[in-house]
Amino acid sequence: MRKGASVVVILAVLVLFLPNRTIDPWHLLNLRKICGILLALSVIQILGIALSRYLGKRATTLMTGFLSGLISSTMATVALARKSHVHVHGGPSNETVGFLAATVAMLVEGLVVVLMGDLRKNVAVLPIFLLPLVMAGILIAFYNRKSSTPELQLPTLEFQLRPIMELSLFIVFILALSKILLQAFGTSGLMVQTFATSLFEAHGAIIANVQLRDAGRVSPSTFAILLSVSLAATFISKVTLVNFLGTPSMRKKVLKCTAGLVAALSLGWLSTTVFTL
Repeated sequence: MRKGASVVVILAVLVLFLPNRTIDPWHLLNLRKICGILLALSVIQILGIALSRYLGKRATTLMTGFLSGLISSTMATVALARKSHVHVHGGPSNETVGFLAATVAMLVEGLVVVLMGDLRKNVAVLPIFLLPLVMAGILIAFYNRKSSTPELQLPTLEFQLRPIMELSLFIVFILALSKILLQAFGTSGLMVQTFATSLFEAHGAIIANVQLRDAGRVSPSTFAILLSVSLAATFISKVTLVNFLGTPSMRKKVLKCTAGLVAALSLGWLSTTVFTL
């Protein structure tokens, strides 16, 4: 936790003293805003780790999945899928609740990233996150009733400095690549890039696209599509992991849940187009 606290202090100092302007020739890279977003994500992760340690074995499947998802929803999905082969008490419904909770954590962090941008520009795209969150809540309520045990322990959560550093470099790389693709292929190239990168790191792609929107390089409708593509990619990534690592019963449940999440995401995008027209 000392490492996490040090990272938070350093990022907070950078946010206070860095100029609130872009520093590159294309006016895309605002270091103060990026540090602010990384600071928010770091604080969320530290609070999640602290809460998981406080709860210990008392943590329910729902809470454990959510807290693990704050650190890495992908790693939480992998752990849950593997756990489905050996966790005989709660059955696949138990792992499905954890999967949905980790997805909620990912959506919450994505929503925080968007809110850390220019809120006047970004408020119209909030349904893209809010409707999948509502759908996830409904699915959690349904499957939580079928879970026969309240506990599901995942690996011990620790704050890691390396992912924060990798995310920072990833954002810079994606912004540079975005500029090249926008010039060469227009928004279609940017959408392909967003989908491909979000299969592995959705938050980095979302942060980069928020920076593009704040800089006025993409239109409101394009921004909404990019966010939707990013979330769709991460849904596909996680259901693929479960398909390879989980039990047949868990695969079936997660596939149904993902279909519901994608439907909610589609509805969120459609509602957003009304505000951005």
